[in-house]
Amino acid sequence: GANSHDNALVVSHPPLSLVAESYRSLQTSILLSQAEEPPRVVLFTSGCRGEGKTATAINTAIVFAQMEARVLVIDADLRRSSCHEILGLARNPGLTELLTGQRTLEEVIRPTMTDNLFLITGGAIPPDPVKLVGSQKMHEILTRLREQFDYIFIDSPPLIAASDALRLSTMVDGVVLVVNGQETTRDVLKEACSRLQYAQAKILGVVLNRVDMNNGDYGYYH
Repeated sequence: GANSHDNALVVSHPPLSLVAESYRSLQTSILLSQAEEPPRVVLFTSGCRGEGKTATAINTAIVFAQMEARVLVIDADLRRSSCHEILGLARNPGLTELLTGQRTLEEVIRPTMTDNLFLITGGAIPPDPVKLVGSQKMHEILTRLREQFDYIFIDSPPLIAASDALRLSTMVDGVVLVVNGQETTRDVLKEACSRLQYAQAKILGVVLNRVDMNNGDYGYYH
């Protein structure tokens, strides 16, 4: 429920806090989500806006980077990119410039304040975001990035608002669906899952976000 970008990062909380422990638990769940090997390219999306998918993607990337893995976050929400704001970086150049051939891969990959964590920002807002992120070039870029990074986490637009996430879901190892635990309705969640299943995406799991930790159902943890 953090309102500021600074407080939204897991590194701004004590290592033994409930927030930090929750993200370590999510990290473990992702690592154990497949029998053969952990998914290396993971898409984070949600049914609607305001469910916390961006902060969830970035914080998950941070805890992976803390185990000395080389991690990349890609902001593929080209309409309303915000990863750069949370991590304190400039928006341009980014994914748009990369996909349109204006910049090279090396020019758009930027280090962050967290060791081992890198970011490709959204860049300029293109006239047709779906065409860019769903292109063959996007698939080729992800193939190249697999050779450079241990894990890649992609932040995408909400499923019900646009089809970008569905296109991307066919290029990744798995999808994490972020749900607002206090506001998202069952119908929205069902529709989001239905769209992913239609695209034959592999749903790794659902993150129940923004729950009321003062609720009796959660209070026992302390």
